[in-house]
Amino acid sequence: MSRNACTAVYAFEGTAALAARPARRLTLVEGGLNRKGTAPAPRTGRLDALQLVFAILAGAAVVAAIVLASTLSDLAISSSRARALEDVATTTVTVSEGDSLWGIAAERPVEGVETADLVRWIADANALDGASLRPGQSLVVPARG
Repeated sequence: MSRNACTAVYAFEGTAALAARPARRLTLVEGGLNRKGTAPAPRTGRLDALQLVFAILAGAAVVAAIVLASTLSDLAISSSRARALEDVATTTVTVSEGDSLWGIAAERPVEGVETADLVRWIADANALDGASLRPGQSLVVPARG
């Protein structure tokens, strides 16, 4: 009988992997001397006063940076909206029965300006105090693009 080179014969049973092995243990070796020639103080896992102050200041700096970034972002957005509405061409429309400020603003979108901001702009431009619109009333609104 010839042996095939791909045939492997193992010299142990399948249960050999289940045999008990001695437990491996790690040994922590503490030691070493600091620059003064004495052993360092053991670490407790707690922050000392200076580390605690630093952690609080770092946290406050992160919060302040987030608030500042948010504020600057809001200012930039409102500034760009104001510039977009500053140069917008206007026209006059007559209010019909069932018209609303929101509906009129939605029909005349301005690029870069949300409908809610456009409603406020129309209300300001026409000195509206929040009262409902009256049929026949004239309003200054953005011209359609």
